[in-house]
Amino acid sequence: MSTSHGNCGRYKAAVFERDPRRYFSLGSEGTIDVSITPGEGISPQELLPILRGIIKTLDLPDKKKAALIKAVDKLEKSLAKEFKDEHKKKVRLEKAFEGLIRKIRKLEKKGILAQTEANELVGMIERVKVGVVE
Repeated sequence: MSTSHGNCGRYKAAVFERDPRRYFSLGSEGTIDVSITPGEGISPQELLPILRGIIKTLDLPDKKKAALIKAVDKLEKSLAKEFKDEHKKKVRLEKAFEGLIRKIRKLEKKGILAQTEANELVGMIERVKVGVVE
C-alpha cells in the first residue's frame, strides 16, 4: 500500500491508496486524530475535536490553551444537550460560540495569539456556527 502525505504547517494529512478517507494528525506525535470520508462533509461534532487539536498545537501558554479548550468543551456539551425549546437551544449555542470567539480575539488583542491564527480559528468557528445556530 502506498501513501502520500501533505503537511500544512502543524497539521498533517495522509492519503492511502485505495482508501478514500482522509486522515489528519493535529499534533506532532503522528497519531491519526480524525478521518473524513469524501462527500460526507463534516459535522460540528467532528469539527470540534479538530478545533481542540489545533488549539493544542498553538504556541500559547498552557493556561491560555486550557481556557480555550474549556470553551470548546462547553460548546460541545451545548451541542450534545437535548433541548425542548428550540429557541433556548439557539440562544445557549450562540452564547457558547460567541464566548469562544471572544476568548480568541482577546488573546489576539494581547499579542498572545497571531492574527492569522486567530482569524483561522474564528473562521472555522463561524462556519460551524452557521450550520448549527442559523
